[in-house]
Amino acid sequence: MKIVDGKIQVRANIGENILYITYTGVIRRQTIENAYTDVRFGVADLKPSFVVITDISQARIAHLSGVATFQKIMSYLLDNGAGNLIQISESHNLILKQLSRISDPIQGYRPIYVSSFAEALKKLAEQKPA
Repeated sequence: MKIVDGKIQVRANIGENILYITYTGVIRRQTIENAYTDVRFGVADLKPSFVVITDISQARIAHLSGVATFQKIMSYLLDNGAGNLIQISESHNLILKQLSRISDPIQGYRPIYVSSFAEALKKLAEQKPA
């Protein structure tokens, strides 16, 4: 079985006030640390109550060595005004269980779980005021 090194893509949509974070492959500590820098740059361009859509559906393993940085990212998002948190994953995904466990101690980090990008956009539309 070939192990594909992971990557984390962070993209800010300033017009929609959304931060997109996409995890793919096997996520290693250095990759997470680089993403933390990208998250800080992305958040700097957004307004308070920005939405975070995180896609972990294609990530298969998150190494324990990166747990502290995952927690830093989660805390940073909350400390800097994140509003709705939407997480895309498959219910049997190991990384979902890992992220759920490490986010439990972070007060206020309660994502809405969905299984697809289309469902994430639907949830987002439901959250917007009429």
